[in-house]
Amino acid sequence: MITAIIEHVIRFRWIVWAGVALLAALSLYALRTAALDAIPDISDPQIIVYSKWPRSPQLIESDLTEPIIRALSGSPDIRSIRGTSHMGYSFVYVILDNPGRRAAVRQFVAERLNAIRMQLPADANVVVGPNASSMG
Repeated sequence: MITAIIEHVIRFRWIVWAGVALLAALSLYALRTAALDAIPDISDPQIIVYSKWPRSPQLIESDLTEPIIRALSGSPDIRSIRGTSHMGYSFVYVILDNPGRRAAVRQFVAERLNAIRMQLPADANVVVGPNASSMG
């Protein structure tokens, strides 16, 4: 069986070379036209509110994270709100219902943060994070 295959490849080498060249050209075409999304983004669409305040996690939780979460609770187009506090840092993750309304919800979050700015500590740095997914 192997001998017959080798004999046919030797006898019809120009057809084999043409087939290899055709497959190589099709491979190059596929590489240039295929979408190169190697890792699909399966994460929830979200907006991150980042706070920096050099205090203990308990103080950050009570004075920064909880007021921000309360201000954003019950807002339209927001599925859930998750907050975490660390030594000197606080992250509030606003999970969206509709990724198409990210800009509108981002504007709403910025307006709510400006509305409660007086309730937050004066030396705390609270900003809305850049447009990015949780994958990077």
